[in-house]
Amino acid sequence: MLKLGTNRSVLAPKYPAPAETATPVIVSGNSGVDRIFFGDGLQKMFQAVRGVLPGRIGVSSIPGSPWKYRWDDPDAPDAPTAYPDAKLNIGEFDVLHLTNYSGAFNPGANINEDVSYGRKWINHAWANGRGGLGAETLLWSTWATSSGDVVAASQSRIAAYELIQDQSIAACPPGQKIPRVIPGSLVWLRFYRDTVAGTAPSATFYQDLFLPNDNFHQSNNGEYVNMLMFLAGVFGIDPKLCPRQGFGKDVNNVARVPPTEAEVTYIRHVVKDVLAAYPRSGIDTSGWS
Repeated sequence: MLKLGTNRSVLAPKYPAPAETATPVIVSGNSGVDRIFFGDGLQKMFQAVRGVLPGRIGVSSIPGSPWKYRWDDPDAPDAPTAYPDAKLNIGEFDVLHLTNYSGAFNPGANINEDVSYGRKWINHAWANGRGGLGAETLLWSTWATSSGDVVAASQSRIAAYELIQDQSIAACPPGQKIPRVIPGSLVWLRFYRDTVAGTAPSATFYQDLFLPNDNFHQSNNGEYVNMLMFLAGVFGIDPKLCPRQGFGKDVNNVARVPPTEAEVTYIRHVVKDVLAAYPRSGIDTSGWS
């Protein structure tokens, strides 16, 4: 097994292996993605599978913030926590988990600035992460909203993250890991299509992934999906091994109500199915059940 600090640029397949159990990860996100990191639910799910707690997971999140804002104004006063900061403290982490704000990469949008700042973050991780040895970046491609043209929005988002990945591969310094893409857009798109086709667990399954009267932030079911995506995408954990019960409290310190057994079975299957067909994630699913 390759250890941190070794040359990852020669790994096969093209998109290399996931992070190790003890790898410290810094999350640069917003109020959509960061909800899964409140409480200890994610840690408990990890521990239930691996038998140990994960390494350090730092959250550097500003609600509604694009990459440009987080880059130009590190340690911003409206950040929920001043430390750690994904830009200022990247040297303490081996992996940068990076996602843009919910309005980025919508169909027809000018994405040039967002792509440029995504590249800035990746270059910063290579140059300064892991104590100056270089950190890997995971690009989390977020879901579309609960309304509008979900298919077009999802496809536009994943295409933008793949463009950033391709540009970064071409510029990857020797010895560094190329960025990987966590295809959240494709997982949620699959939920939408299955719901429309009548093959999801319920006729309202896709809508039920969102909070009531909120077309972006996720419900308990949506948080469960994103926890599985994080554990699978970052650490290569088989979603079918993740427990249904006991996934912690939500942002309001209220115990999360887990999805039903039928919903959990379906969610695990979709996460595995999408990742198995998506080599850009760097996840080898051949050993999953």
